[in-house]
Amino acid sequence: MIKVIVKSILTAAVAVGGKKLYDKYADGFMYGLVIKYSGGQIECITGSLPSSTLREVKEVLSEFGVTACTLKQAKNGKYKFSSEIPESMYQKLRNILANF
Repeated sequence: MIKVIVKSILTAAVAVGGKKLYDKYADGFMYGLVIKYSGGQIECITGSLPSSTLREVKEVLSEFGVTACTLKQAKNGKYKFSSEIPESMYQKLRNILANF
């Protein structure tokens, strides 16, 4: 009985660990650019942008009161915005990122 419980716990731990690894690295395979914004800090997780462009994106996000979000650009050029970003901001953000 104890053996079954331990095995179940280990299986669950491996599944959770695998999901964390997937969440951390999957975006790099699917997206050419991933930007995370949280707590007033912005960083490029996948891909690269000039610091001036990141600063501009950060200013727009804070101007609209967004506190945390993720922006992703697929390798085909399409953008995916997290639900925290109002749709009214989409085009402005696309314009900033298109200038890069």
